[in-house]
Amino acid sequence: DLRNLGGKSRIQSRYGKLLIVPNPILDALQVEAARTEIVLIINRITDFQYDILATQGEIRVPAAYADQLGRFGGKQTFTLAPPGKKPEISIQNIYSPIVILGGPTVGMER
Repeated sequence: DLRNLGGKSRIQSRYGKLLIVPNPILDALQVEAARTEIVLIINRITDFQYDILATQGEIRVPAAYADQLGRFGGKQTFTLAPPGKKPEISIQNIYSPIVILGGPTVGMER
C-alpha cells in the first residue's frame, strides 16, 4: 500500500496488488506494471489528469467518467484532462485490472 503519496513518483511492479492513495499535492505519478492489480483511490477525480492504458486487462472507473474509456484491440484506455494545469497520473498495466475509485463511485463502469 502506498498512502499519502506525494512529489514525483515512479513505480514499477510485477505481480501482486498495488493500492495507491496519492496526496492532492502529488506532482506526478508514473506506474509501469505487469500482472499487478492496481487500485487508485482519489478524493476528487478532477484533481489530476489521467493517461491510463491496460493491455489484456480492464479499467474500471466511476460511472460519471465512463465516457472517457476507450478500447482498441486488446487494449483499454482512460484519458481525462480536467480544466487547468493538473498533475498527471500515468499508468500502464499488462494482464491485470486497473480500478480508479473516487468521488461518486456508486455504479462503477467497465
